[in-house]
Amino acid sequence: MSNRNKTLASEQRKPLKKEKRKKPLQNSITIQLSERERKQLEKHSHSTARSLSDILREALGSWKFKRNRLCLEE
Repeated sequence: MSNRNKTLASEQRKPLKKEKRKKPLQNSITIQLSERERKQLEKHSHSTARSLSDILREALGSWKFKRNRLCLEE
């Protein structure tokens, strides 16, 4: 049983690998929303457990995809 304790103690001493952190995004965009739009966006954010920025990035990506598809069809 003492070997087990030694093993656990030695495992705890090993340095943990540093996690690679993502570089914070440097660009920002300001948009104006009505009170109703802001409340809807915050409600969606809370219900999906996603940040407002993530939701808006996804919306922008969806808009870009649809726009590119329309441009190719013409």
